[in-house]
Amino acid sequence: MKTSTIGLVIGLALALSSCASLNAPKQNPVRTDVGFIRSTVDTPITRFRKINRAKVIYTDKSLIVSNAHDGIVAYDIKSGERKWGYAVPNGVEKEPAIFNNRLYFGGNDGFFYSINVDSGQEVWKTHIKSEIVASPAYDAQEGRVYFVTTSNSVLALEAESGRQVWSYTRQDPSSYSIRGGTTPVINKNLVYVGFSEGSFVAFNKSNGTINWEIQLNKNKRFKDIDASAVVDGDKIYVSGYDDKLYTLSTTNGDVLNKFEAGGYVPVTLDGSLVYYPSSNGKVYALNKDSLKVVWEYTVPNGLPTEISLFNGNIIFGESLGDLILLDKKTGVLATRFEPGRGIQSPISVNEKRSELYFISGEANLYSMGVTWKPKKLFSFTE
Repeated sequence: MKTSTIGLVIGLALALSSCASLNAPKQNPVRTDVGFIRSTVDTPITRFRKINRAKVIYTDKSLIVSNAHDGIVAYDIKSGERKWGYAVPNGVEKEPAIFNNRLYFGGNDGFFYSINVDSGQEVWKTHIKSEIVASPAYDAQEGRVYFVTTSNSVLALEAESGRQVWSYTRQDPSSYSIRGGTTPVINKNLVYVGFSEGSFVAFNKSNGTINWEIQLNKNKRFKDIDASAVVDGDKIYVSGYDDKLYTLSTTNGDVLNKFEAGGYVPVTLDGSLVYYPSSNGKVYALNKDSLKVVWEYTVPNGLPTEISLFNGNIIFGESLGDLILLDKKTGVLATRFEPGRGIQSPISVNEKRSELYFISGEANLYSMGVTWKPKKLFSFTE
């Protein structure tokens, strides 16, 4: 079989004091795209560094990024020029839902917000009285947003006004919990939600009544079901932090299969494979039906983030290390880049512009151009 090696060039112009350079052979010059780095915080981080794990949202004109320190900022997608900022006391840990020119998100100040995408102007906010550290889900059919709070409650609000439609609170007797939460997943007339005491529940999305529920994680500690569910036909893929990856029936929640490794972020489906970033520090490629291992990759520094797909590769960050690209068929390392302080956010892939976006542990926004060259592999070095 004839094979060829595809090399990846990720180019960026650094706007901060640290910089990266391409280690490229002189005989094969590389044309790199123009990128940028921007600090997303209004004041320098001099004390405790919070967890910045929000996925960067992009539109045709803007990059919108949340940080866990002081709020949300929008930048011009081409120049990196700041367009607007919306301050939220104690920050916003996860990315908003976006629909009809509005952003919907919860803050660490106990409020849930709706703001304009283009201007950052507030449309409404409502007091929830609890931190919201997970992204909401928008339901266009009902005109509602659904989200989970750190007090183990799930709420449904009218997207237009912020009025509460229904709420449900799950009691959690455990004294151990991972900071985080699941994004509700809407499937037909149901909303799927995982809770910190290990249960997974299917709610009627109209009124919040329980359709079915199952206790998945029965360990003594870290029972959290923080990984958002992924629905594929009549199957649900969901994992517990200190537990397993499960496939469940959408009809009644019955366990159809399981894989013995915990997880805290969603799986990524691609054809016959499931890419599973595990809380044991490995990334697995699994057969979608059998959950048998096709290949696995041990993450050197911390835990892997949610997996993104791009041009025959999977892309993820290390919580204590680098941006990593692997060949999606073999798990072989393609390239890596060190941003400093690790990455806990999913990597946003803009295929139209051949760009990647993420926020680092230092709350810096990275915009990175991607150029593919044959036969030679180029990577970043400090």
